[in-house]
Amino acid sequence: MVAFLLIIIAILLFFIARSLYNQADELDRNYTNIVHRDIPNMVQETLSYWVSWKENNPSKASALVALTGEDFSNISDVDAKQIIESFKRAADANGISDWNSIKPLIISKYKEMLKDIGEAETRKVMDYVISEDVKKSGFKEKNTLSFYARKWFLSYLNETLETEKLDYNNLSPEEKLKKEFQEKVKSRIGDNYRNPLFSSGYDSPIAHEIVSIMYSYLKDPDFKEKAERKRLWNKYVELIADEAESILDKYCDASLQQCVEYYNFPSKPVITSDRCPSCNSKEIFDNYEDGFECIECGRAWRAPYGRNLYL
Repeated sequence: MVAFLLIIIAILLFFIARSLYNQADELDRNYTNIVHRDIPNMVQETLSYWVSWKENNPSKASALVALTGEDFSNISDVDAKQIIESFKRAADANGISDWNSIKPLIISKYKEMLKDIGEAETRKVMDYVISEDVKKSGFKEKNTLSFYARKWFLSYLNETLETEKLDYNNLSPEEKLKKEFQEKVKSRIGDNYRNPLFSSGYDSPIAHEIVSIMYSYLKDPDFKEKAERKRLWNKYVELIADEAESILDKYCDASLQQCVEYYNFPSKPVITSDRCPSCNSKEIFDNYEDGFECIECGRAWRAPYGRNLYL
């Protein structure tokens, strides 16, 4: 996991903090050329860095105002120059001519990270990127692109949260339960599913945790009573079991029945009809009267049909 995070951080730093110093010389040259044009001395004295740069880069200046929300006429030349340079580095590093596309590009990168490592870790990465950006550029934190990137993404998260709340209120009881179950699993297992020591097999800690979460619903008398009152108990059992099955198959490469058997009878051999007890293959031939045979390794065995949750 640590290595994975370092890779992500390296990619983001490449995106945000590439070409840290060579652009500064170019900006200085451009600024010198602009200021020493043949214009009246009085105008030269009052012409700010922002006004000079804006005259030469009207479309980029317009994008920068929209992206940052800053009133550049009221900030110092130093701040304006640092903000411009920070955005210019990112655009040059990624071949971006239209600066308006910088924001959606960065948000998409953070969204991918959010999906992979969760909100808490993504926030840590954003903070780390800002600190590295400040160290490498020597800019004020508030003038770095990484600072604005964090603002954009936190705003996106807040908007998404509000939308999800509205969407959640319109969900059916079954959809609400499914979403609640998924969130509970996500919060309990975190990013441990990336580590085979925690996730591999029906006897793994994560498999145990997922079955435990499943039973926190299905063996809760209050939950069952409310579900039966709504005539949804059978649907809820099927929904939760199917969702647990999907998660276990994805993260643990194990079937729900295997995990349930081991959870309830840890001292007994785990034998089910859906996986070979020797090689864990799902390629099984059903001999009906003679039991089951693994197509992969040839193992033959007997086991009950169907799903038994031991409720």
